[in-house]
Amino acid sequence: MRTRVSLLAVSLALVVSGCASLPDYDLARDAVEGGDPDTAVEHLKPLADFGMPEAQVLLGDIYQSQDDPDSFVLAEGLYLKAAETGYVRAYGRLGRLYQRRVQNEGDESRLKEAQHYLEKALDNEDTSVIAELVELYIAYPEIVGNRDVEALIRQSMAEGDLDANYALVRLYQMRGEAEQRKQEIAELCREALPEVPECYLEIAEIYQEQPDLGDVETLLEKVKEHWTSGRIRSGTVWKIANWLADKERLKPKPAEALELLVMIEDGYPRSIYGQVRLLNEFPTLGSTEHLLDLLKRGRDLGLAEVELYTGRIYYKGKHVPLDAKKAEHHFLIASKEIPKAHYYLGNIYREGYLGRDEPRKAVDHYLIAARAGSMQADFALAECFWEGIGIKRNVGYAYSFAKLALAGGHPRAAALLEQIKAIVTPETIALGDIIALREQAEREKAMLAQVDSDTEESE
Repeated sequence: MRTRVSLLAVSLALVVSGCASLPDYDLARDAVEGGDPDTAVEHLKPLADFGMPEAQVLLGDIYQSQDDPDSFVLAEGLYLKAAETGYVRAYGRLGRLYQRRVQNEGDESRLKEAQHYLEKALDNEDTSVIAELVELYIAYPEIVGNRDVEALIRQSMAEGDLDANYALVRLYQMRGEAEQRKQEIAELCREALPEVPECYLEIAEIYQEQPDLGDVETLLEKVKEHWTSGRIRSGTVWKIANWLADKERLKPKPAEALELLVMIEDGYPRSIYGQVRLLNEFPTLGSTEHLLDLLKRGRDLGLAEVELYTGRIYYKGKHVPLDAKKAEHHFLIASKEIPKAHYYLGNIYREGYLGRDEPRKAVDHYLIAARAGSMQADFALAECFWEGIGIKRNVGYAYSFAKLALAGGHPRAAALLEQIKAIVTPETIALGDIIALREQAEREKAMLAQVDSDTEESE
């Protein structure tokens, strides 16, 4: 009822303020489920800007799901706004956001925030955060205090909370007990299906390693059954398909992954992009004609990821003859939504693939991509400033962008940094450090600004 009341109040306010197109939260939620984030964002942004916490949380979820370096800051800003209103779901979202920051990226400065919001969510009866809280407690036992972690989990299990089953699984894994508890883990996860989607992958891993406990094929039939009956979402099937196709797995199953993606295609357009990736990585799954047909269908649906992929195949000459003009066309379309496309555009202009060198234009595109978090673009800018390509040579800037590229993990950045250090003065290095810090601060500032930018555009 809270969502309905909030939505009504916000809708009336938007009508009074002269908003021509009334945003629809329910439509946005359906669009998220259907794999159409663009429609969801279109409806959620005005609601979030107007202060509707449900919309702020859902919009934050969308940003988090995107492979975008801005996602953390954008989601954090939205969740914080929702949390300020006392919206309980926002506490769990913030806790998970900070917990991943701590455990996946080693950012221990977020530890207290992660603990605070996860415990606040739990104290407000959001038991779905127990698994993340358990991971935090095990990794940092000094923060547990008087809480009995396993007792907390088993209490929730006794109350019928299936998320607690998964929390116990994670506890076993983090204690190093997973190997000897495979059968128990499989039983815990079977009991939690389909309510706890993570359990599909846990069971599949166990079945792959120990077939006597079950087989993946039967599990996949269960996935299809649960999806057909509406008990799991297409987004869960998408994740399972990606896991099946992962080449790092012991026995990847690309054909089965493709079958799942085809199954959800009608209501989940992004599955077309997933099929494209599969056909590219596993050519025996289909012909080049089939791949090109999928790319066209994806472009017709306005999928920016497919535009980027199409640009890349023309850029590399893979599956189709190399065609820089067509590559540029598709990268320009993709660049409206995916900053990484600017990196490829920079390469086209820098190398003169269109018949003429346009180094200044290349630098402009590299800068857009770099400020969106592309380490490749940072490295390209370092080279441009180092060699004076398209811009006046500046070893201080070359050093700073090489340093940013190294921080991003570029494999050649360290060698370039050493090359630069060998001929510059300590004063230049100090200046380069300052420039790098300033550039990083500007990027973070730009990310934060995006959270509120749409409010001004709608006025």
